Amino acid sequence: MAHLDHVEGNKNSKPKQNMSNIITVQLPTETSYWGSTATEADVYRIIGNLETMIRNQFPDVDIDFQHMQEPRGRGIFGDDESLMDSIYQFIQDNWTAAL
Repeated sequence: MAHLDHVEGNKNSKPKQNMSNIITVQLPTETSYWGSTATEADVYRIIGNLETMIRNQFPDVDIDFQHMQEPRGRGIFGDDESLMDSIYQFIQDNWTAAL
């Protein structure tokens, strides 16, 4: 995953998400991203694990996951640079736990 270098009302209710809080995270389906012995089945298991980890870490963020052979740039897009940086750093620091 290191290759990703190349997401008014009741006072007790959660704030409503607006479109600027939607983050797109592209996750690679190319097996070589996940290890030299990774199979296609491994890739989808790992991606599923990583998506769960990211959603758990950022529960109030609307994240759109995209599976693609090769993510564009660092693979994270949206309007909130700070949030995108936080998600990117989380992935960089924790992707091996998804293996």
